[in-house]
Amino acid sequence: MTNGNAAYQFDYNDEIINNFCNYQKKIQEIPPDLLETTLHALSAQQAYLFGVVSYFNEFTVPFGRRSMHFWRRKKIKIKL
Repeated sequence: MTNGNAAYQFDYNDEIINNFCNYQKKIQEIPPDLLETTLHALSAQQAYLFGVVSYFNEFTVPFGRRSMHFWRRKKIKIKL
């Protein structure tokens, strides 16, 4: 590693540390309404994804099993 790369790496690490340390200041600047809205949006997304997963487990998985059973029966009938 050359000195130029080492200096760049040192500056880059300094920048990361500064951003991490200033996180508390930055989070306090966020308006409370925006934070509340974000939390409500995340809650809505979670409810939506739960519905999609429930639908998948309720209908799609049994459909796959039943269709495989149906096609096995059809293969047996065709062979006879």
